[in-house]
Amino acid sequence: MHLETSSINIYPSDMAAAAAGDLDGYRRLRDFAIEQAAGDTYPLLESLIAAECYARFAAAIGDADDRKALALILQARIDEREARGYSNERHLVEVAHHFQVLADAGDAEATDQLARLEIGPVWQADEEVVRDIRASEAEFSKAAYGNTQALTSLIDVVVSGKTPGTVSFGDLVYIEHIARVGSESGNPELLERLAMILCARRKFELHQGTNPRLADSLGVEAVSIMVDLALRNCGKNDLLHQAISEMTWRDVQGYAAAVPALLAFIAPMGAA
Repeated sequence: MHLETSSINIYPSDMAAAAAGDLDGYRRLRDFAIEQAAGDTYPLLESLIAAECYARFAAAIGDADDRKALALILQARIDEREARGYSNERHLVEVAHHFQVLADAGDAEATDQLARLEIGPVWQADEEVVRDIRASEAEFSKAAYGNTQALTSLIDVVVSGKTPGTVSFGDLVYIEHIARVGSESGNPELLERLAMILCARRKFELHQGTNPRLADSLGVEAVSIMVDLALRNCGKNDLLHQAISEMTWRDVQGYAAAVPALLAFIAPMGAA
């Protein structure tokens, strides 16, 4: 059974294993996303972002091969960004950082890759960027084992200072995958964050109008999470009530058909 999320199919068993701190689980999620990126079925950007996210978890707790996989995925992200006209200076610095670590450990291939970047040693002077990379690695190493504070921090660093409507599509996809890892624990805060991210993704898909089935899938999953939190009495009812107030009658019918327990929260409000 697959779970359709951000156009990337994920095996729930792999997600559960990864969220429990299993390195091979993160590797399988990473490799599956790489396979999707190499094919024609799924959008390249979303596949690469998913691959990057899980590669970061794997590299944080894995070995040199996992670091190399992350560097190569980041290079693919650079190529994709350049094709869309975006600059990549910060991404290049991170790729150089990873290849330098590998080269210092005696990896001749990494030494060649570093030389081919043709950015010279000037990147090493960017201490702020390198410090941020190392701080991120430290957070991922804690988050990979289910540390709630670290998982929340990884999401917060992306959305800090941004209103919900100004978070980019790429950032939404990225933090969705982080939130999925965190939500496996059943933590109410991270489940709520995932539901909010899914709602934002749904709005984006509706605005784009290119994949209504995905928009419906994202909406159903978000509502299911919100209803579950409300039924568990986690003090997370406000998000569900807000979502209900924004629903059209078509939304109500569709979501109630998929999540019958939703009706218990609609009827008292006089919305059904």
